[in-house]
Amino acid sequence: MTDIPLVERLIGPAEALKALVKASGIVLTTHANADGDGIGSQVALATYLRGRYRSVRIVNPTPFPDAYRFLLHESWLVLPATDEEAARYCASATLAVIVDAGQIPRIGRVNKLVRHLPKLVIDHHPPGPKPFQGLVYRDESVPATGSMVLKMLEHARLRGRDRQIWPPVASALYVALLTDTGGFRFSNVDAECFRTAARLVELGADPEALHRAVYGRFARRRYELLREALATLQVHAGGRIAWMTVPKDAYDRLGATLDDLEGFVDVPRTVDGVEVAMLFRTTADGKTKVSLRAAGDVDVNEIATALGGGGHVRAAGAVLAGDRNEATADVVARVEAAVAAAEAKKAAEAKKAADEKKAAAAREAAEAEKYDEWNAPTGRDALHDDEPPSTPPRASSRSNVLAWPIRPSGE
Repeated sequence: MTDIPLVERLIGPAEALKALVKASGIVLTTHANADGDGIGSQVALATYLRGRYRSVRIVNPTPFPDAYRFLLHESWLVLPATDEEAARYCASATLAVIVDAGQIPRIGRVNKLVRHLPKLVIDHHPPGPKPFQGLVYRDESVPATGSMVLKMLEHARLRGRDRQIWPPVASALYVALLTDTGGFRFSNVDAECFRTAARLVELGADPEALHRAVYGRFARRRYELLREALATLQVHAGGRIAWMTVPKDAYDRLGATLDDLEGFVDVPRTVDGVEVAMLFRTTADGKTKVSLRAAGDVDVNEIATALGGGGHVRAAGAVLAGDRNEATADVVARVEAAVAAAEAKKAAEAKKAADEKKAAAAREAAEAEKYDEWNAPTGRDALHDDEPPSTPPRASSRSNVLAWPIRPSGE
């Protein structure tokens, strides 16, 4: 894969597919604590490549989520990043494909395994300060990376064996779209999103079964953990900011997993009046993970990026070192400042709009007054506007129009 550049080069879906199928050994990876979009995109690509008789493995920085194992038809495709087999496979591979992540820190320990490989990045996030070098297929307008993968794969010529693999590919991509839109209810949903979903259903995805698999089955411990997290709910800044903390002792005592935290951050976001919601938890290595969600005008991606993380305007996250209480106070202070700045900006824009409206009204009034002056009667007519003429008009000698008689001087 020597034709892949050592600098970032933006490409489209057709060129991305071409680079993918030319490789002989492919490593698929995504960001730590992979979500449905990262996993769905990986599984779809792995399934497609297997149908094309390509060698491929999934190597992620954190364990493959149990919640999405139902998408895997060949579990051996997943290699834990800590296993020697993963290191051996990565050493002999010819291409690393990074999905749903555009920055090097996002793939954690996997970066060491694929540092030497040419890279293809498929991502819908805004670019960050530490991007990958190589071919970059980026589209920030779509709600999920899975939408981009579909565009890629539809550039392939459909042969008989391709039609057989489309249902599992479509199912994986449907889960990617379903989860990154919050069940088609987030602000990133538009008409094109539903057209993509419809296309995936045409290709074999079952909406009812997939929704049930993702959102319709949770372990009892999840609700017990949620109960304890709800006890930590706090609302600040006049009801515009809310957050919860996942108690580490409860998390450990209940034997919870990251899958059990699915949707927790949406709880404080549903509090009436809240513009920014946060969820804090302690990671396995003692750091603090914060998830941020926005329902107002605040760009939480800017906050997360400043903290070393990233994401989208409405959904982002970061991992902070140090004491959790200090990390929480730091993030809350940043969010409060961002909310205040957004409110001030909104007020300034409203004032500007009101001033412009007032100025426009003043201009209209001035123009109307000037118009009235131009059309106002003058001389005798201005003084006797309502009096009838004292002498009837006579015909003009030069024309057929009527003319008023001229009075003799001194009359």
